[in-house]
Amino acid sequence: MKDLSIFGKIFNGSGALGFFNQDEYWYQVFLRRLGVKYKEGLTFVSKTTNMDGRPGNMELTKDYKPAHWYPDCIRFDFLTGDGLNAVGVPTPGLMVLLGREIWQKMEKPFVISLMSMAATPELRLAEHHRMSNILCHEKKHFRAPFSLELNLSCPNGEESPSEQIKGSTDVLAAYAPLDVGLVPKYTVASAPIEAIMLLEDDDNCDGICVSNTWHYDLDGFGEKVFGQKLSPLAKYGGGGVSG
Repeated sequence: MKDLSIFGKIFNGSGALGFFNQDEYWYQVFLRRLGVKYKEGLTFVSKTTNMDGRPGNMELTKDYKPAHWYPDCIRFDFLTGDGLNAVGVPTPGLMVLLGREIWQKMEKPFVISLMSMAATPELRLAEHHRMSNILCHEKKHFRAPFSLELNLSCPNGEESPSEQIKGSTDVLAAYAPLDVGLVPKYTVASAPIEAIMLLEDDDNCDGICVSNTWHYDLDGFGEKVFGQKLSPLAKYGGGGVSG
């Protein structure tokens, strides 16, 4: 097990600062101009990407930031702080992001968030092997240490979260040759206890990230938070509650 202490104690949620530690949303620009140092002491975690890219539900600019101030796949209650999103993991893909050569030039330890949304466990594992091979080749160009957050539970993906978790050990093994910290990410609502217990003895598991968003329809949670049975993002499958 690797020592992750160099990464600090506070991490942003993947997606909050974009792919490259950007001011991702309009209110972050506003906070920065007010002098609010909301990134101070923070370890950067990138927005999640897969291998080949996908459009998701949120249009991105040519710099891979949200194209609109208020994307219709996000709902937020400013009074309670409750959020609901069905962003759907829009990304240009790992190769395109590496091609920007921004991660390679970062000076402080950071985290890259990866995910596969392929149709079967076999295809997902194959995609993780592809991403591992590419990062193994590119690692020598990185100035700063990095670790990987392996998203195995996102409710905005195309597979059930519990199905994503079953192959955790094999996914971690796929990235072992990279020799960086590996942190699988789960949601407390869907991670089988048995799977988590198996990871205690897995030498490739250096930590666990909990929790991802909670699907709107799960145990009536969305209705309790937003006061309506039908999700405001029903056209996108309901979305995940967070915040």
